[in-house]
Amino acid sequence: EAAGEPEPLIVPHVSESSLPSLEDQLNTVGLGRFQLFVALGTGLFVMGDGMEMAAVSMLSKALLVEWGVTWKELALLGSIIFAGYIAGNIWGGYCSDRFGRRWALFAFGLVFLFGGFCSVVSYSFTVFAISRFVTGVGIGAAAGSASSLMAECSPTMHRGKLTMMVTGLGTAAGMALVAAAGIVCHNHLGGPEWWRIT
Repeated sequence: EAAGEPEPLIVPHVSESSLPSLEDQLNTVGLGRFQLFVALGTGLFVMGDGMEMAAVSMLSKALLVEWGVTWKELALLGSIIFAGYIAGNIWGGYCSDRFGRRWALFAFGLVFLFGGFCSVVSYSFTVFAISRFVTGVGIGAAAGSASSLMAECSPTMHRGKLTMMVTGLGTAAGMALVAAAGIVCHNHLGGPEWWRIT
């Protein structure tokens, strides 16, 4: 070698198997503010699931009065909503894997909001049923994506607790919230269309 020339830098080869995985890194860092932030965010989406469950049972009498629907139509409405849930679970899983949990969560959250808005302004049972299907697709996909995101962002020792907390508490909080809103709207607004505000 000529005098004054630096020696070539030799970088040791590092195999991918020797690098820490995301799970290793989460376990090393442990539970922190990030996981609690994710739990709060995903919990809000799961609350929509609970709200939907409670809303279906609350609306039966109002729909009987306003549109004169039959009990068979009400039963069909419940089936339509859960058909949307199933479609949302299937489609949401694909989109979560294809585009990422966060983007799927927000996209299907918008679908949920759109379906809810269309439900509020519905002028017939048919339009309402279609709107509820769209709502079911949105919340079915968003709830599944939320649970997956929470599990993937949690350390192993806390994964089950955080995921079940988001699912259980989020659903219960959503049911309680929509029930409280329904009571307030029914008692203070009155009229046959109180359910549209709820």
